[in-house]
Amino acid sequence: MKREEVIDLYARWDATEAMQSFYKNLYGYKAKRRTSQRVYRIAMFGFFRWKGTDPDSWLASAKAGPKAAQRDFEAYLDYLDKRPDISENAFSTYRASLLKFARAFEMDVRLREVEKPALKRDISPLTPEEIKRLIALPNVKGRAIILLAATSGMRVSEIAGLTEADLHEIFERNQEPYAVHVRDETAKGGHGYWTFFTEECAEALRAHIQAWRISMRTRKRKSDRVFLERSALEKIFKRLVAKAGLEGDRTFHSLRKFCRTQLEYGIRKEAIVEKIIGHNYGSLQQIYTAPSIEQLRSDYAQALPNLTFSETNGSTRAKVSGLEEDVERLKAENEDLREEMRSIMDRFNRIAVEARVRRFRRGEATAADLEFAREELDELIRERLKAKKGKAGR
Repeated sequence: MKREEVIDLYARWDATEAMQSFYKNLYGYKAKRRTSQRVYRIAMFGFFRWKGTDPDSWLASAKAGPKAAQRDFEAYLDYLDKRPDISENAFSTYRASLLKFARAFEMDVRLREVEKPALKRDISPLTPEEIKRLIALPNVKGRAIILLAATSGMRVSEIAGLTEADLHEIFERNQEPYAVHVRDETAKGGHGYWTFFTEECAEALRAHIQAWRISMRTRKRKSDRVFLERSALEKIFKRLVAKAGLEGDRTFHSLRKFCRTQLEYGIRKEAIVEKIIGHNYGSLQQIYTAPSIEQLRSDYAQALPNLTFSETNGSTRAKVSGLEEDVERLKAENEDLREEMRSIMDRFNRIAVEARVRRFRRGEATAADLEFAREELDELIRERLKAKKGKAGR
């Protein structure tokens, strides 16, 4: 099926009574966040596509026949077990989704666990030089994505959840490093946290937002999200990696690992690094460490040299501030010069008028003096007539 057909199919299945009841029932579980809901949704849609039926039809047949759900679920797990591209974690997710669906409709289903060998990936770490190669590519959106992930450590799903209002609020505060709050509904496991990004990243985000606003004028489907869905962001990253000519297995998560490594070099406080990176749960030290945003900002600032990729960007705001001061100083000097010039011209005019008056008194007025006197008289007459009209109008 084509991508557009799959999207249309899933939209119809979302509206079915079975899936709507399933979504409502998910909120009774501990893992009730929207990220978990999306995972269970995709897993169940994979099952229904395998069965070749819609959710309502399958649910009706499963309730009609005893153990029908048990047989279908076991057959589907056997199918997944034979697929080499399904990892152990993915298999567990599919199994959990089937069980949650069965419990939502009070079906007596018990599924066996299958041990699958974990798919090992040799993910090559990113270096600062490789990050520079990625952001040097002529791609406004790609540059913003790379810098945001590499300097904040945000996950791809968390970046996909950012809205224009989120970034507007960040830039309104205008405090470096810029603090961004990852909301509970987009954070992994529903644990929201505060992280930060650099001025270099802020400049890239501003450029992307301008382009995004222009593109939104012509889009039929409006959205307040400034980035694409998770899968689209991952495709952009892979495309940039290929264009930059980077070798090895690189994933979007490599950017998050890069950020954590640089934070460890700069901060050297594991509990603080865990807080900034979004690991707000785990050891007792992490649980009982509750620094303020300003404390986190101060600690993050220690790692700025490791997270700045442009040689001229580290003091951009300071340079801009200095230029603004120079502009104000030049404006003040220019105003002083203008005032001095007006004073000189007034003095010159007074001297010229006095010289003309003396020539008139001595009977030595020239043609230029007569022309000047005529223009002055005409101007005086115009002013008087204008004043009279103003009084008559009242």
